[in-house]
Amino acid sequence: MPSPHKLRITWTRSAIGTPVRHRATVRALGLHKLHQAVFHDDTPSLRGMVHAVRHLVTVAQVTEEEFTAATTRVAKPPAFILRSGPPADAPVKAPRGKRGAKPAAAQKAAAATTAKAEKAAAAATAKAEAAAAATTAKTEAAAAATTAKTEAAAAATTAKTEKAAAKTEAAATAAATAPPQASPEAGKEAAAKPTRAAKAATATPETAEKPKKAAATKAPAPAKAKAPAAAKGEAKPVRARTGGAKSAQEPKA
Repeated sequence: MPSPHKLRITWTRSAIGTPVRHRATVRALGLHKLHQAVFHDDTPSLRGMVHAVRHLVTVAQVTEEEFTAATTRVAKPPAFILRSGPPADAPVKAPRGKRGAKPAAAQKAAAATTAKAEKAAAAATAKAEAAAAATTAKTEAAAAATTAKTEAAAAATTAKTEKAAAKTEAAATAAATAPPQASPEAGKEAAAKPTRAAKAATATPETAEKPKKAAATKAPAPAKAKAPAAAKGEAKPVRARTGGAKSAQEPKA
């Protein structure tokens, strides 16, 4: 039969570093955080548990009235009350206009902004079109200049070719119709050497006989006498030095 008395058990010291059995006993008593207090019936088994962890908890005996007062919860008034509608003394708001309706000032500002955006877009489009036209014109002018330059170069080449062909044809025609001419060197040699007829016309009896007499009087030149060869074993004569102070040495016997 349970005792009419109650025990108030308060956890006063931490269970860190204590044996596992002591920590399990504290949890079995219903204590989960420090300085927490619980109420239990005064029974021998409970007193045994309390004795096992007496260095961690404090125990006090309370009556039934104290237990009821400690465990009874006092109802707190709510912090706020929810009502279905506005209070009776709330001020009446002015009725709102149509949803999405804007005042005249806002409409005017929106119209000005729209007009400004359209004007900027039109200016940007015109600028882009002008830039594209300028680029196209520049490209066309460059292409026309290149074409004209190519045509002028082709015309100049054709004229040069025709002129060279005409010159070659004229030279060939002139060479075909002109009589053959001797070379300038042959003409000079012919002019320098008189012909036989000219020599015969200008020759006198005396000049004609001179070559014949010269051929008759011309005798063969005598052959040069060779020096006698030295005998075997004899020394060759040594020429004397003309410019030196020393005289020539005599040959050895």
